[in-house]
Amino acid sequence: MDFIEYQDFATVDATSSTTSDSLPTPVKRLNLSSIDGNDTVKFSKSEFKLPNLSSTKDSDETNVNATLYDKMAQYANLSIERMNNGVVDLGRESFDNNANELQIPASNLDATTAVLSKKLSKVLNDYNLNNYQSTLKLRKALDLLEKNKKNSSFNSEALVTSEYIGSLARKILRSDLENELLKEHITTLEEFRPIIRRIKRLATSIEKIKEETSYIIKDQDKIEGKAVNRAILQDVSDLQSQMKSLGLKKQLLTSVKEKFTLTQVEDDIITNGSINNEFFIVANKVLNIRENATYLLALPNSNAGQALISKVNELLTIINRKFFNFLTDFLYSFESNSVLSSNENKDEDLILFQKSLLYLSNDLEYFNEFIKKTTAMRSKLILDEFLSQFDLNKLSVSNGSKPIILSAHDPIRYIGDVLATIHSLIANEADFIKSLFKFQYQEFDNTPKSILTQNENEFFLEGLDIKVLNMVVSSLANSARIRIEQIVRFEENFKINFEVAQLLKLYQLMFIRKNIKDDSALITNLKNLQNISNDKLLDFFTKYIEQKIKTVNYQESGNDDLLPPDWLNEYLNYVVELFELYERNTKEEDSISLDVLNKIITEPCNKILLEQLQKVFPLAKKNESARLSLLTIEINCFDLIKSRLKPFVSAIFTKNEEDETHSKYQIYKAMDDKLNTFINDMTNLQTKILFEKTGLDMYNNLLNMIFPIKSVQDELDYDMYFSLNENQLMALENITKNITEKLNEYVPIALTDVQENLLFKLTSPSIADQICSSSFNELSIFYRIFRKVLAHLNPDNVDEINSNILNFSEEEFDTLIGIE
Repeated sequence: MDFIEYQDFATVDATSSTTSDSLPTPVKRLNLSSIDGNDTVKFSKSEFKLPNLSSTKDSDETNVNATLYDKMAQYANLSIERMNNGVVDLGRESFDNNANELQIPASNLDATTAVLSKKLSKVLNDYNLNNYQSTLKLRKALDLLEKNKKNSSFNSEALVTSEYIGSLARKILRSDLENELLKEHITTLEEFRPIIRRIKRLATSIEKIKEETSYIIKDQDKIEGKAVNRAILQDVSDLQSQMKSLGLKKQLLTSVKEKFTLTQVEDDIITNGSINNEFFIVANKVLNIRENATYLLALPNSNAGQALISKVNELLTIINRKFFNFLTDFLYSFESNSVLSSNENKDEDLILFQKSLLYLSNDLEYFNEFIKKTTAMRSKLILDEFLSQFDLNKLSVSNGSKPIILSAHDPIRYIGDVLATIHSLIANEADFIKSLFKFQYQEFDNTPKSILTQNENEFFLEGLDIKVLNMVVSSLANSARIRIEQIVRFEENFKINFEVAQLLKLYQLMFIRKNIKDDSALITNLKNLQNISNDKLLDFFTKYIEQKIKTVNYQESGNDDLLPPDWLNEYLNYVVELFELYERNTKEEDSISLDVLNKIITEPCNKILLEQLQKVFPLAKKNESARLSLLTIEINCFDLIKSRLKPFVSAIFTKNEEDETHSKYQIYKAMDDKLNTFINDMTNLQTKILFEKTGLDMYNNLLNMIFPIKSVQDELDYDMYFSLNENQLMALENITKNITEKLNEYVPIALTDVQENLLFKLTSPSIADQICSSSFNELSIFYRIFRKVLAHLNPDNVDEINSNILNFSEEEFDTLIGIE
């Protein structure tokens, strides 16, 4: 298109245009006077001529310096000035910044555009069998140019410019296209260069092979059966066999090399690479090489296998050292939360860490060293955090919370704060360690099975997180023990010691639930502290017995009312408080032990108390008054003991069905048996006093010697007493002398005398009624039987007996002594 100018196309009127398909031909330069312009503008009909540039001002200087392009520019400017009316702007930018805009008549532009559109449409829409493919390619090329118009390096507007600038732009584009096409051709030819070189290098050999082959085949056709040709063919066959054998050997050696050697890239990954999936692939390959290298030791010459194993071990040492360094760096980063805060794929990082640790477990030296380093680092961290809770300066500056040491005045709160702090540290550390050392083997799909199988069979990594946690937490054992023990050893209050023991027991269970082992140093120290608290609890009662019970003299207390000693009330209050604590805070299996019950109840009550009372009444065995006072105070004491212990029969004094003799209930039963023994003794003593005051004691003994009063059932039993007729005591005169006066004087006041004088000092009304009722019942029974025996022995003197000797009827006697 570079030889066609825009002005060379013939203009066609819209009304007179034809359908001629001939291409436009160059014509004369347009006569501007023949162009139809605006009605308001009329040009001169005379022919427009190029102005005489020499007639302008400074013509001499201009003609000398003006070039052809300058003259053309002046020509265009003058033409535009003359055509300032009736023309339209084509809106076309200049290719060069120094060029002026070109304006042509609107009618000329429309006509030319119509011609170009028509011709281009004819070319692009001409589909036939001959040019279909070329037309389709042209359309695709034009579409591609249109789509990439903005990204193209050439100026499409300048290419369609009709003047010199457009012609120059098209020439430049053509030159650029030719250069690019040449470069593409050169590139394609360069790709064929090595192939051509190889062909030329092998051409001579191939030609020789071709000549020999044709010679052999030619001779074979002419001379069949000759031994020479057969020998040649046999040699060729042998050489082919050797070639195949060498090919198989080469293939075998190549596969062995690939299986037992590392590439340069893989070796560089081991030496300089970071821990990632590629590194694990190389590590797996090294492990497989080591596993397969053992087969080489079975060869006659095992030097190759030994050398290979030695080299592989060196590589594994490098790999394990990189794993060790990676795990250590990751641990420090993970501790400072830098990994989790900057990496969104934290789960992948944790899997990478665990996988590296799994591989490192093959090297026990590095693995144990890493576990020790992890344990030391985490132990120091939690120990510093624990000790900071007791530092007044650090804690007040850091977060403004109160240090634990400020609550030391309250032992239970102080120990609770210490144990709660330890529990919080254990919980946080357990979560931290579990996230790193809790292995999920299903996540290690590409891990060699030998590693997983070996570790699972030896339980090497089984529960590794629990092992590491116990190793880390053991650093808190001594610090916690020191701070709790200094409170426990100096605490004297048994209630506080009990609460401390329960608190220590509770936190033992809480720590065990956090996977702290029962035999760990921390749990062992807590158990020892719990035992110390229990011992201090028992020491309180032991010291109380030694210092306040054994040193007390009941006579010095001035207690004339035969009431229990003051120390017994106070001591039982302490015992009841202890039992209430056990009942409220412990289960049946964790209740107070049998030995403790024997020390705090059996020993002071059955032994010390009775010894003190017997010292107060040394003549109790000989003197009835002293005996009565002793029994009274003993009944009061043991009734108090029983009443205070009875609410705890089901909770503390439980029965042991398997071994009743060693059950806790036997302690309570012993107290109850003692009380019943004293009540029976008191009843017998009271009955004896009644018989003495009524004068019936001598006859009661006499009748019981012959036949027990309690065994008399009917009148036939009275015959047992006929032998008494021979006894002078049974004479009516003697009976009247010994009984009648005393009986008549005392029976009316017997009930009042017993209740107000003898049993008045008993603190339990029920026990007093029981003793009184039992004594009078026995007296009533004897009086009734004795009266009938006398009547049976003296049938002729029945009226005298009933009226003068035993003048109270049975009903009257029972009424007087208060028996219904």
